[in-house]
Amino acid sequence: VVSSAEVQRMSRASWDPHHATVVATACDNGVKGWDLRSAKCTYSLLNGHAPVCRDVDYNPNKPYYLASCGDDRKLKFWDCRNPGQPLLTLTGHSHWAWRVAYNRGYDLLVLTASTDSVVNLWAAPSVSSAPLSQSLDSDTESAGTQGHGNDRLVQGFTHHEDSVYAA
Repeated sequence: VVSSAEVQRMSRASWDPHHATVVATACDNGVKGWDLRSAKCTYSLLNGHAPVCRDVDYNPNKPYYLASCGDDRKLKFWDCRNPGQPLLTLTGHSHWAWRVAYNRGYDLLVLTASTDSVVNLWAAPSVSSAPLSQSLDSDTESAGTQGHGNDRLVQGFTHHEDSVYAA
């Protein structure tokens, strides 16, 4: 059961689009999934981002997959059924990553917003519902990428004068 102290440590929440009674929360340095019928934790992605996990978003087209970001400046992709290690980790911010958002129609694309005043657009075909052969046109990979060849930073949008807290 969720305690009031635990609720106070939650920074964001995301409804599971595939399971109407499940919500994921960014809590402390990880992600927890909650079944709202029982108010019990269904999965924990512990130590996902040190020291703080800032945001979480479910893949709109691929059940059990979600993305998270945090103060470690990383974007991580997870399978809730196998919470031991992230499926993919992408690095491209110089300060805390505050928001992550999937493109609702084309889950290969993901945005992150950061206190480094940059919004990054990522392509992550290895963890999307798109066939692996389908990707955006490019022959280059992002520095700091751990994962598959086509998972990469597409573009960084730097025309912001201050920190970006929403995407």
